[in-house]
Amino acid sequence: LEEICSRHTREQPLTDIKFSPDGRYVATTCLDGALDVYDSLVDFDLIGTASTRGGAGLTHMDWSADGMFIQTDNTVREHQYWDALSVLEKVDGEESLSRVEWATWTCVYGWSVMGLTPKFGEAVGINACCRSNKGEVLAVANDFGLIRLFRFPAPYQGCKHKRYAGHSSLVTNCRFTFDDKYLISVGGTDRCIFQWEHIP
Repeated sequence: LEEICSRHTREQPLTDIKFSPDGRYVATTCLDGALDVYDSLVDFDLIGTASTRGGAGLTHMDWSADGMFIQTDNTVREHQYWDALSVLEKVDGEESLSRVEWATWTCVYGWSVMGLTPKFGEAVGINACCRSNKGEVLAVANDFGLIRLFRFPAPYQGCKHKRYAGHSSLVTNCRFTFDDKYLISVGGTDRCIFQWEHIP
């Protein structure tokens, strides 16, 4: 592999990094609450930055399919929407952008994943999720060593799902391969990487 660019913009760890659907822009989220957007056609120059209210750390991020918007989660369980180029928060985003088509879905909050919350309880211990590339299935990684599979979207509390055990403790992340044939999950304490075959 050949390094084409290096940037050290933040002192705290980055939590997510994604290219825009057209490949031009790169966005990163950080535990210091910063959302940064870079232009890959101009030597990855920083073209915009924003911070969450109160400095809550950002944890997950997705681009809209048209590359116009970004959605994020933070450590105080807020789901926010941003204009991708100006990097200004869309304060009305919950109404105006909640039904926008998203290129990926890895945020654990938002209308499409409200079903991750039990019918009578709170959404606790959810570390990561990933919508399949076909947009039909949502995989969820939690603190209890489980991978859960939901149909996507899962908009209602207590949505039915299937559970799969393997990791000995918390699962920190999960992602589908490009063809949705496999799901890769990463454990925390067990330091294991699992490859699950996805059979629709």
